[in-house]
Amino acid sequence: MVKRWKILISAVLCAALLLSAAGSLPDTDVSPQALSAALPTFYLSVRQEHTYSLAVVALVNCQRSAAGLPALQLDLQLCAAAQRRAAESSLQFSHYRPDGNSCFSVLEERNLSYCHAGENLASGQDSPQKAVADWLKSPEHCANILDSSFRKTGVAVLADSSGGYIWAQLFTD
Repeated sequence: MVKRWKILISAVLCAALLLSAAGSLPDTDVSPQALSAALPTFYLSVRQEHTYSLAVVALVNCQRSAAGLPALQLDLQLCAAAQRRAAESSLQFSHYRPDGNSCFSVLEERNLSYCHAGENLASGQDSPQKAVADWLKSPEHCANILDSSFRKTGVAVLADSSGGYIWAQLFTD
């Protein structure tokens, strides 16, 4: 029972983190009625993206379990960093950030210490299963999933304009 409460609390905190990481709504001349009408759609989208993020962690942990590795722990600060990387990847799909720095500089910006880190990105997949399946087909991405030194992960998912998603997963020791 305690484990279920921990999972629920973690899910609520991650949802709150995803909401805050999404930033504020744009500053426009929108009537309160129009804004009210748009909010339920926004919240449904965030809920779906949060559910997808949790599904990615579960699928990755299934792969790790099958390989005899411990499960990765979802880390809220890594989720925020992954959210940033997903947003950046929507502008420039690369393991380098738009400013030319390494993808791992996002960890340093958030004062996250690590000795070893990894990043998986994917674009266009319409489900967590497809994103993880594509990562498993890639030797480099699969190596991140099955790296025994990784203990923590953060995942973010953003809808793209084509009906698919941009997926970002960060790993640290």
